[in-house]
Amino acid sequence: ATRPWQHVLEPLSGYLTLAKSLYNNNSKGEAYNFGPNPSQNYSVSELINEMSSYWENVNWKNKKVKKDNFHEASLLKLNCDKALSDLNWSPTLSFEETVEMTVEWYKKFYQNPNKSMYDFTVSQINYFTKKFTQNDNNCLK
Repeated sequence: ATRPWQHVLEPLSGYLTLAKSLYNNNSKGEAYNFGPNPSQNYSVSELINEMSSYWENVNWKNKKVKKDNFHEASLLKLNCDKALSDLNWSPTLSFEETVEMTVEWYKKFYQNPNKSMYDFTVSQINYFTKKFTQNDNNCLK
């Protein structure tokens, strides 16, 4: 199965961009998709392989189970052209950066389950915010 993998901060940056545009009366309250670039759809196995390059404990075995009443689309995509066209919004992170940030968060969490994740989470938000503003997406400036 191929999916449009993205970090949770990506759509949040889209919502903030939309909020700024609405505040400035530059757009109407319409529906938008905020997701990865079309070229960034990867299969589950590609995701697992990328994850394993950041954390040796990641592994996966494909156990195909035949279920007659179960259907899942093999390809999911989001069309984010409208967000780019109307709001000048585009994703900030590459697939590799998305996976690395996600894996690092979970790795830190599971290695120290009793330690607060607050500081690390804020550091990732700051990293993302800096990258986002450098990409000419200016809603956070």
